[in-house]
Amino acid sequence: MTKLVEDLETMNQVVTRMRTRAEHHGPNVTAILPALRGYLEEYGYDISVRTHMGITGNVTWFKSKRSNNRYCFGYSHGTERSNGYIELRAGTVQGPVLGKFTNDTPVMELYKLFGSI
Repeated sequence: MTKLVEDLETMNQVVTRMRTRAEHHGPNVTAILPALRGYLEEYGYDISVRTHMGITGNVTWFKSKRSNNRYCFGYSHGTERSNGYIELRAGTVQGPVLGKFTNDTPVMELYKLFGSI
């Protein structure tokens, strides 16, 4: 099930929940979350999040204001050799990966990517 993010309060709830989970499971993405949120709010619309029993999950969908194409963010736990990261995929959670983000991702990389989708 999904929940439409229609207002700032809902967005705050979603990001707070993501940050709380990241601090426990993926501390290497906590610092990039505010930047991703900013770009999502600036370049995206029709934002929705996956929910389970009313609780938001790790997947957020949006449409690009520039292209009207659908994209999704999801948290990946990574592999044994890498910590988790946030993925940007085209279309669905199985779509092609367009970007992987951690605390080490330069903001300019986000700027270029969001300007191109």
